[in-house]
Amino acid sequence: MLITSFVGHGDVTRWGVEPFGGGKFIIEPADLAHLVGNDRLTFIVALDCLNGYFSQPFEYCLAEEWLMTPDKGAVACFAPSGLSYQHEHESLSRFIFSKIFTNKENRLGAITTESKIDTYQPGVSDKVLVSFNLIGDPATRLDFHRAASDLVIVHTIQADAGTGGTITPSGNIPVFDQSGQTFTVTPSAGYSVSDIIVDGGSQVAGGAFTFKNVTGDHTIHAVFKANAQPGGGGGGGGGGCFISAITPRL
Repeated sequence: MLITSFVGHGDVTRWGVEPFGGGKFIIEPADLAHLVGNDRLTFIVALDCLNGYFSQPFEYCLAEEWLMTPDKGAVACFAPSGLSYQHEHESLSRFIFSKIFTNKENRLGAITTESKIDTYQPGVSDKVLVSFNLIGDPATRLDFHRAASDLVIVHTIQADAGTGGTITPSGNIPVFDQSGQTFTVTPSAGYSVSDIIVDGGSQVAGGAFTFKNVTGDHTIHAVFKANAQPGGGGGGGGGGCFISAITPRL
């Protein structure tokens, strides 16, 4: 879903419960692990209380949990850090949906900030301004009303090293389209670089390799060899057999 909007009671970590109250609730952080993962994470608008209370030290708020759940949850969450009024939430939500679907704005920072200002100007309390927080990157664009120039293409270079040294950076490294990335190969003590294998092919051994004008995914693997040990023991002298002949006297 492009947007997931919750309207109701809430506390720091739950939907559907009054602040600091017990009893039944709709969702809590433990439930997020059971979501079905996909590549189209939603944008959550939480029109309740306290879901965005990020500054308390005891636990992550639900807005943060939505973002931290790997491969699931939300790309961003707009939620309050305190208590506020439902009629103000209703006004705020109208401006949010108007920004997206009428004004065709897809930048989360612009959507949330402008909606708070537009809600405050008609005379609601300043709670809308001071309590609602965007948990996420304000430069994120919703996958909606997008121009071709908005598209960001990222490739992955998988980098690893064999025994005897390291490659830096290592792991799955994201690289923007048409850009470059340099990898530094460093042998451990007693080893030297034997080979740098790029996309399955051998390269000249050295201390670094640079991908230029990257347009696809790649792999790079560093291979090392142990150096010959100095002062190797020479071969022992031949064990000759010495025979003395004695001529007996007659």
